[in-house]
Amino acid sequence: MSTFRPERGQIRVLCVDDDELILDCAERYLRDFEVVRFDKPHDALVYVLEGRDVDVVVSDIMMPEMSGPELYLACFQHSPSLARRFIFTSGDIACAHRLLDAAMKTDVTLRMPQLLEKPFSKETLLAAVDLSRAA
Repeated sequence: MSTFRPERGQIRVLCVDDDELILDCAERYLRDFEVVRFDKPHDALVYVLEGRDVDVVVSDIMMPEMSGPELYLACFQHSPSLARRFIFTSGDIACAHRLLDAAMKTDVTLRMPQLLEKPFSKETLLAAVDLSRAA
């Protein structure tokens, strides 16, 4: 039995980061995908809660108003399958691990998302997206 896997152009990647330069870079790296970008995590959450199709989420960890892990937990409540396709990015890996560890303790069914260190390469981001969409 074969599993249908859409081509990259048919994959919608939601990118969330409060840094426009990071969003520009991610969008450039992911040019073979449909990229939807938000600089405010709350706006990204509204997009998800509206029932929009999202295949993979690439989110910064530390953002004002709502952290990446808080976005992750809210998405998990709405769509556990989407939460399995999260990728986090951070310039401070030690702090990111602390925040993610705390978020994972809230529910034993949560799985630790991938974490990429900023700055990330195009190859690293593409490999992470390909791995997440297969989840």
